[in-house]
Amino acid sequence: MSAEKEQNLNNSEKERLAELARELEVIHVQKTNGQSDVVMQKLIKRLRDGDAYSAKIFLSNEADKFTQYREDAVPVIIEKLYGGSGSPWFTLERKMRIVKSESPK
Repeated sequence: MSAEKEQNLNNSEKERLAELARELEVIHVQKTNGQSDVVMQKLIKRLRDGDAYSAKIFLSNEADKFTQYREDAVPVIIEKLYGGSGSPWFTLERKMRIVKSESPK
């Protein structure tokens, strides 16, 4: 692969991650009413830096801290960062639904 094609792929990936970061920031602001959520901000920073690998590692390590976003941000993350199927987030999402359905009302 030529250096130019590789650079175009890298730029395309960075643009995709930056777009995901923008989407998550909108969700974050709506969900927290402008209050700071350090965990989401750290994820957004990794995405803006164009580092999908680091973002995925961070999500693996901090998955339990994203439960408040399961209705809105988690589906976006699954689709756009992991590409849908095969994502470890599907297992997490299933567990969150089970816990939610078992919790007393």
